[in-house]
Amino acid sequence: MNILHVSVLVRYRVYDAVAYLTNVSPMPDPEATIRSPTFKRYPEYTAMTSLVRDAVIETAACQEALHIRGAGQKEFLRP
Repeated sequence: MNILHVSVLVRYRVYDAVAYLTNVSPMPDPEATIRSPTFKRYPEYTAMTSLVRDAVIETAACQEALHIRGAGQKEFLRP
């Protein structure tokens, strides 16, 4: 009864392209997309996935699933 299935899409902006490209290793394949199996091997993807997953789980664990689906949905989805 207290199970919640959540899909999350994260978008981020790179403000300093030179710093980003010189500090992220390995360099992404220009043809890789988020759906490419190799895309998930990049450190920034792994770090972002872990941070977002942990944040969603921690936030959801503080509330009941029915509350998130009902009256608390707007608060749960707030950035």
